[in-house]
Amino acid sequence: MLTEEMLKLIDEHCTVDQIQNLLREYKEDYPKTVFVAGDAKSKVIDNLKKASDAGAIPLVRVQNLLRECEENGRQHIFYYTPDADTLQQLRKPEECAAKLIGKNWMKMGFPRYEERPLEYVWVDFRVKEDGRASNWIAKLYGHEEHEVFVSEERGQNNRITRYYQLESSRAIGLIRWHNRDKLLEIRVSTAPSQAIVRSRLETVQRMIEPLLNPDFGSHFAVFDLSGVMKDLILYRQQNSHVYTIHNAVLIDSESGKVIFRPQVPEESIDGAVERGRALDGITRHRNSEVEYLTLTWLESDSGTNLDADLHCVLGGRGLANRMIIQRKTTSKAIEYVKGQLITIAGR
Repeated sequence: MLTEEMLKLIDEHCTVDQIQNLLREYKEDYPKTVFVAGDAKSKVIDNLKKASDAGAIPLVRVQNLLRECEENGRQHIFYYTPDADTLQQLRKPEECAAKLIGKNWMKMGFPRYEERPLEYVWVDFRVKEDGRASNWIAKLYGHEEHEVFVSEERGQNNRITRYYQLESSRAIGLIRWHNRDKLLEIRVSTAPSQAIVRSRLETVQRMIEPLLNPDFGSHFAVFDLSGVMKDLILYRQQNSHVYTIHNAVLIDSESGKVIFRPQVPEESIDGAVERGRALDGITRHRNSEVEYLTLTWLESDSGTNLDADLHCVLGGRGLANRMIIQRKTTSKAIEYVKGQLITIAGR
């Protein structure tokens, strides 16, 4: 049966279309049990619960729907490359799970959906992801509390009183090992501030440390996307059917920061001829660096990989291995973008 916690997460992470697509798969075989239509999201979720509880839709299909929806998008994704010894260790998924979670990890009933107050807990571990024997995914739920500003009052003697309230949230941390690409990927949920994102990343890194000796930084190097961002700029005209660049932040040869930001966020960075020429001039200098880039990957040239144009952010100050996906999307879409970045990097 679908638990209340599962239904809450489905409501939070899954769209009506995604839920109805699953219902449609079983409608023909169970016409009197499975109902697709609903005048509200709550009704569609109720249809899913009744169909699953009746045995028409296997529980594992609902679990996989939730995995797909909550693990892809609205997140910061960080890429790392391991040293030689760690590489060999990461290629042994069952040993990794035992060290991270415990020897009885297979008896823990994954996936799980509970949280613990102010803690991060393991809730899933999957082996042979994407059909490749050495690939694996581990997932964490983190319960967090943050102070949120509400209002302020001005009182006597020029005193200002500010009011905050504590708000709870569930953070999702995802660790993915890509054996073919030799990349470790850490995904953390988006947050209102960079400080919270960095805190989430550091927490996930600490959770990985049972695999390592002594710490994360001693065994992994960042997969630097600076060169990839340069190539994305320099070859943007030839690849205008694949992506469109919008904003860029560059560091010139004398360490000056140059910001290219069109007036309209969706505008191409080449919307003004002189802007494009200035961008090329700085980017081509061998001592310049690209710190930050926003771009849109175009659905029209992606085959079946994208269901719509996908906006993303690359880089950031001190975060050369980061990609941000700001909206919910699919695992297939993120893999497509990762593949593009790896191809450009020449790996």
